[in-house]
Amino acid sequence: MANAFERQIRLERRYLTAAFALSYLRPRAAQDPTILRPAGLSPRDVSATLLDLEAVYIVRLFSEFEATLRSVAKSLWPRHSSAARPVTALINRIAARNHVVNDVSEDAHDVRRFRNAIVHRSNGATLFTLAECRSKLATFLSYLPRNLLR
Repeated sequence: MANAFERQIRLERRYLTAAFALSYLRPRAAQDPTILRPAGLSPRDVSATLLDLEAVYIVRLFSEFEATLRSVAKSLWPRHSSAARPVTALINRIAARNHVVNDVSEDAHDVRRFRNAIVHRSNGATLFTLAECRSKLATFLSYLPRNLLR
């Protein structure tokens, strides 16, 4: 069973694979749009997907991070449900319990704000790449006991 770090790396590799495949397909589809017809797609669909791909994977990465935090919270506090707890509070509570440096927990919140900006199509959040998001979230997780990062 993969741990939280391995799942983050696998997710980033899936993004890189999809981005590579779409980058490879885009010029071929522009040259011969008929190759996309069996799937009911157009060259514009390929380009639009490539533009949105990183954002989709950032949302997925943060979802994986949140699921890990909820699992950790359940292990640390088995009598309290983390299901209804907002992820902001979850980050803060786990950070306090595990002595996470303030800058590191703030980085996790920055990724959370960026994910929210993607999901809600709002502006104002700092923009990050998927690699930057993974690095910030992995750094936060590195403060947690390894046996809890299932």
